[in-house]
Amino acid sequence: MKNHLFLFILLLSFYSTKGQENNTHKKEILNLDVERDFFIEKQLDLYTVLPSTLSLWAHSDWSTISFNGTYSEGDFKTTDECKTNSELAFKTESVQSYDSKSLKLYGSFSFSSGNHEEANWNQFYKKSTIGSPFKIVTKRIGDWRTKHYGLSGMLTKKINKRIELGVSLKYDGDLYLRTLDTRNEQYNLRINLQSSMTYSMGQDKYLSLGIAYKRKKSKPEFHNSFKATSEEYYLYPLSDMGNFDDVLNSESVIITDQNPSFTLAFHSGSKNKFSASYTYYPGLEKWKNPITSVKGDLSDKLFKYDYNRHNLVGSYLTNSTQYYLLSKAKVELISGKGFKYNKGYRDSYIYDGIKFNSSIDLLRNQKNIFDQSGLELDVENVSKKDLTNAHLMEYTNLKINLHTGFNFDLNTPNKFKFTMNGGYKYNLSYNHDLASASSMHYTTNLAHNEMAFYTADYYNIGAKLSWFHKFKNIKTEWALNYDKISPTNIKINNQYSILEKSTNQTYIGLSFNLIF
Repeated sequence: MKNHLFLFILLLSFYSTKGQENNTHKKEILNLDVERDFFIEKQLDLYTVLPSTLSLWAHSDWSTISFNGTYSEGDFKTTDECKTNSELAFKTESVQSYDSKSLKLYGSFSFSSGNHEEANWNQFYKKSTIGSPFKIVTKRIGDWRTKHYGLSGMLTKKINKRIELGVSLKYDGDLYLRTLDTRNEQYNLRINLQSSMTYSMGQDKYLSLGIAYKRKKSKPEFHNSFKATSEEYYLYPLSDMGNFDDVLNSESVIITDQNPSFTLAFHSGSKNKFSASYTYYPGLEKWKNPITSVKGDLSDKLFKYDYNRHNLVGSYLTNSTQYYLLSKAKVELISGKGFKYNKGYRDSYIYDGIKFNSSIDLLRNQKNIFDQSGLELDVENVSKKDLTNAHLMEYTNLKINLHTGFNFDLNTPNKFKFTMNGGYKYNLSYNHDLASASSMHYTTNLAHNEMAFYTADYYNIGAKLSWFHKFKNIKTEWALNYDKISPTNIKINNQYSILEKSTNQTYIGLSFNLIF
């Protein structure tokens, strides 16, 4: 079944990127260079929330092939993150329309390979994105090699004047290799199947409903290439924000998470466009020991994390003869509860998090100076509580980012663009109540540095230089970017935190895009 699913997505993504000679849509994308970011990247997520809403995207068909290289380095990070990171990535992406069959297709394929070095207390490369506390840690420093494969396909079919149906499939596979003892060979698989219907209410108003099923499975496998018996090689499961659990005496664990999701969306307008969508995800992450539990009670159960996630996205596009103005807002709320198994599940952890993002992007027609400018605002509030030791971590952050630039024509087929960005992140409040966990392993080795990082104030600056060249039926884009983050105020400074004001983080990227 998995092989057939993988093949179907591959064929769909390839078919949509291939295009057809009888496609009557004008390739307006070839006439876009500096504007492509505004019309494509910043609006794609609005029309791919549900597959049946893809047809509401009025922009012409397009295809891209991208190559990217990135490098980052610095000590402004949490303890369990890597100090240096380098990655090469490839991605192809396309939207194609077929008028005779009332079809619209979206497809993409991505691959990346990376090296990541010097992470402490880290036996898992990726952190949880849903607030789960569960992880396995080891004292010895580690390096990582990573690979990612991604395939997605989306199809929209017009049934009649009122109804359109859509279906999408997404496949993501990851391989994380920890290259120093104790080693971890971790495979991750994520599959998302989604279907939706869009109903035309007349007068350019559309209502959409969607349902999806998502399944995730991860199986890390541990081993040592050399004989290692000292404490620094031990593996410790972490179920809360207190002491590490008993040493894991198994060579692997199995992590699963499967859940449905439900989406409601509304779109309106033909020239000035409004859209809004709401998605609800109920989830249950389970950890199992394939041999026995760490407590030795012959059960394979370790932990479980029960959570609910709510996503709300809204946008408004103003289309004027002088400019385009895109306003977007996103809200994500996650609430979860962790349970540890010891002859029955017992609650051990509570998480509540909210993230708010809003942005305004202005594109001025036929302008060279300040042609595309924007403002972005982020607000984040996180609360984590260990129910065993009453350890509490809370913080609220505000971040503002600005960007602008200018472009100039070198000659008819060549154009350059220079973009600048800068921002500031400010911690509004925090509370770190250690309660009875002040001397416990998680607190002394991870928690203090984590709180120091997330409550630090910092500024970020960056620049990007792009070169566009247009051929007859294809356009190329080279881009070089640089970004730097430096703290201005570190509010938590003690013997357990490695952060200092002199630390920073730098990022360098080089990319090449084919547009056709």
